[in-house]
Amino acid sequence: MPTLCESVLIRRLMFRVPLHFVNEDQCVGVKLEGGIINHMINELEISCLPGNLPEYIEVFMAELKVGESIHIADLALPEGVTSVDLAHEGEDNNHPVAACVLPRAAVEEDEEAAEGEEGAEGEEGAEGAEGAEGSVSAEDGDKAEE
Repeated sequence: MPTLCESVLIRRLMFRVPLHFVNEDQCVGVKLEGGIINHMINELEISCLPGNLPEYIEVFMAELKVGESIHIADLALPEGVTSVDLAHEGEDNNHPVAACVLPRAAVEEDEEAAEGEEGAEGEEGAEGAEGAEGSVSAEDGDKAEE
């Protein structure tokens, strides 16, 4: 019969392990597209034998573009290590780990620029309408004086 210590060493246990995000500053979305990295989770719940327990799990960010994300299934887990979330059936458990997004200020500037273009077109139409209304009201003013 195995001792308590031996039984612990042969039984899979659950642990929370930190994620180390590698090459964030070299990420395509950051370096070439002006994006920023958004971390959704900073540690991952895993299941493994105590002898296989990693100190951390690396998340490689170099190829990530703006609008893309890395999910749990994309992580390179060490041999003998499984994600507790992925062990449960279904796509809902493949949570995003990190994403590359445009900064809020850049998104707002793009929206304002789009609104400005639409507003400029709308203002031209409004000026024409105001001019037409102005001449009508001037004519109405002349009729009222008679």
